[in-house]
Amino acid sequence: MCFNEFAVLYSGETKAPIYVFQRLNAAVLSDAQNLPCANWFYPKAHITFAERSQLNDVKYSGWSRGHMAPAGDMSTLEGNAQSFSLANVVPKDSCHNSGAWSKNRTGHPEVRTPSLGGCLCDYRPAVRQGSPNHW
Repeated sequence: MCFNEFAVLYSGETKAPIYVFQRLNAAVLSDAQNLPCANWFYPKAHITFAERSQLNDVKYSGWSRGHMAPAGDMSTLEGNAQSFSLANVVPKDSCHNSGAWSKNRTGHPEVRTPSLGGCLCDYRPAVRQGSPNHW
């Protein structure tokens, strides 16, 4: 499914994205720095109820919601709000979501190099043994 600033290949079986693609460049990241974050998650309405993840799926699971295409990299208010679709979210260890990963959200120095002109980012969930691969 296509959003304004990223695209998702979604699995109704796992109720989570398989791949997320996003094009980034210096201009996009510059615009993203000045935007407020939407910060509310919502289920994607056009996915059938049986196949879509719900807000309560993470409750009491010990996991937090983690963006695949980071909200902090969205260059428009609409793109930022769309990044909070549960179709763009996977279960994430809360230690990493608020720790190591949060420090990486403002990175991408290679994209800021004008000679490169940007890059296509391919985000995929990594599943460790014993962790849920879906909600």
